[in-house]
Parts: sequence; structure tokens; C-alpha cells
Amino acid sequence: MAVIVGMLRTSPQRRESTAGSSSAPPLRSRASKPRTSAGSIAEAYGRFLELPVPVVLVVLWLIGAVLLGTVLMAAYSAMMWLLAATSLL
Repeated sequence: MAVIVGMLRTSPQRRESTAGSSSAPPLRSRASKPRTSAGSIAEAYGRFLELPVPVVLVVLWLIGAVLLGTVLMAAYSAMMWLLAATSLL
């Protein structure tokens, strides 16, 4: 986990374009817009996706497993509570 946090803190290395350089100006400039919380979250997510594929897949799988487990436990608890409340248990 510390490796992921360390990689997210460093700026990503950009690849050189093989299509050649164009004379058109860039679509957006980072210096002209103030940094917002949504922008920093998007940048962090973009850097996360630049990690090696197995790391990204494992982290996303773990997050999905935790979310699914939470939903299943909440549904089970609600069912048990309702059964106990109606004294059917």
C-alpha cells in the first residue's frame, strides 16, 4: 500500500508522441486553471491507472469485494432484524 501511495505522489512520466508534433496549441493548460478538489481527485485517479495492470486489478478487485461484502452483511443484518422484530425467528 505504501508503494501505491508513493507512486501516486510522484508526477507521471509522459511518453513522447510518435505521430509527430503539431502546431496546434494544447487543449487545456494546467497553469491557467486553479486546482480544485475534483481536479486533484481526477489527477490522482489518472496516476493510479498508470500503475502496472496487475496492481490496478488487485486494488479494484479488493475494493469491489469489500463493497459487495458490506452490502451483503447489511442485507443479512436487516433481514435478521426484521425477522426478530416480527418474532418469526
